[in-house]
Amino acid sequence: VTNFVIPATKEPKSIIKNQVTKWYPNGFRGTVNFYATGFKTQGGQTKPMIDFGVTKFIVGRAIYESKNPIEEVCKIYEEINGVI
Repeated sequence: VTNFVIPATKEPKSIIKNQVTKWYPNGFRGTVNFYATGFKTQGGQTKPMIDFGVTKFIVGRAIYESKNPIEEVCKIYEEINGVI
């Protein structure tokens, strides 16, 4: 298993990370992808997710419920990439 979808707003993220660390004792960054759900609208924050090792963000409602979806995508992109 090299891809994990984890909730950005709920535990047990630490349990998942501990298990993955056991599978990849020499480090999992670059080997394992963590996809974060619950980002933006549900309250998931960027910095803790990146610190956890999230490599992909799944964003839905924040974009499709926005009055200006293109602007929202730009804001999210900038936030994830550390511009904001």
